[in-house]
Amino acid sequence: MGVKKLYNSKEKDPEKHRNVKNILILIDTSWGEIDWILPICQYIKNNYPEITQSVLFNHLDSNAILKENTFLKNLLLNCVDNWYETKDFLKPVHKRIFNIFMRIFNKTIRSKLTIFQENHIFEYFFRIFPPNKKMMNKIKPDVLLKDESQDKGTRKRIVDIARKMGAREVIFPHATCIYNIPISKKSDSQKTPTRFADDILCNTKEMTQLLNKRNKTYKNKTHAVGIPRYDDWWIQFILDNWDRHGSKKKVYDSKKTIFLLFTVRPTASSFTKETLSATFHEIVDTVISFPDSFLIVKPHPRQDLKHLKSLLNKYDKKRWTIDQSQAMSLSSISDIVIYMGRGSAVLDALSVGKPTILYKDVNLKNLVDDYAMVGFSPQAKDTIELKKWIMKFKSNPEKDRKIFVNNFNKYLSRTKDGATRKAVDIILGFES
Repeated sequence: MGVKKLYNSKEKDPEKHRNVKNILILIDTSWGEIDWILPICQYIKNNYPEITQSVLFNHLDSNAILKENTFLKNLLLNCVDNWYETKDFLKPVHKRIFNIFMRIFNKTIRSKLTIFQENHIFEYFFRIFPPNKKMMNKIKPDVLLKDESQDKGTRKRIVDIARKMGAREVIFPHATCIYNIPISKKSDSQKTPTRFADDILCNTKEMTQLLNKRNKTYKNKTHAVGIPRYDDWWIQFILDNWDRHGSKKKVYDSKKTIFLLFTVRPTASSFTKETLSATFHEIVDTVISFPDSFLIVKPHPRQDLKHLKSLLNKYDKKRWTIDQSQAMSLSSISDIVIYMGRGSAVLDALSVGKPTILYKDVNLKNLVDDYAMVGFSPQAKDTIELKKWIMKFKSNPEKDRKIFVNNFNKYLSRTKDGATRKAVDIILGFES
């Protein structure tokens, strides 16, 4: 059964969407951007098939962002009409130089670099050989969609070209953070750079207030649209597709209790590599202590996979796997979800009704988890508490998980397709 048949937009005069014929979606650094914008792309495809959608990856290789997430890649491919990488914007002679450059800068060398080191090399090349305007003339974007990252380097040059061609610029959130909960001091002190887009889509009304409070130089309109990927239609769409094309390719023992662990990336402000390793081992040791358990480890998009695999090598390989599939999809086939620090992935688990547990080293006092603070998840400060919560969720999952899932739903106004429709209306110019 098609999505279009079930979830059509309200009838609108196509002449009123500011003659939007071409949309360019700029993906910068993370699949979190794809996750946020994907339901909008699908909705436009279903309801406005006359609009051409193109995606442009501001990276050496789109696979560096998508990694092994073929499920997400296929969903995106199904939505867009054109798929570009920045190298496609080079002049022909520069493309030949780029191909030589990539043969030298091969996968073996790249595998030894962090994503940041690779990006620096990427930026250096495109500083010497800037993007060619001819490709943008081919796309002719009427709307440029991009996430909230700063415009700098190659991205800034691409945005400038699109703007000079008359494209409206619409910013969307980098991830599904919810800022209508009390904001920790750490979050409140983060700098928000100036944005000069035409419109900014925000997850909540409180996020628009937070943006304007932090920076008085906004020249654009902010809109609280909600979170499209938590609309009921999209969750059902994702789970239906996962059942048909994703989960059947991954065989997990249904007789076991499936644990899902969301990792975090070591940063100076939270986990060091040492504290991450220690915390990770405490979690895995606790999960493995349950004889009927199987652990799926979902890496952070910028996780050091070699380091992660080295941490897991001490455990029986029949008891765990690393899976980079979409967080919501993995949550749907899991029984209990554990996370190591604030991140949007935990919201994906709650959106499909799964119980979540925050496990955090008590010494990391500078890392405040707002989601646990407002009752989305219980917080286990040591392995004894972690085991206690696991046993509670195993023995009476419906009763104990319901409290936390209800708290999540209370903060997030779930709709059938309201957030998606509102975002699309702003992008296409139905609302201003």
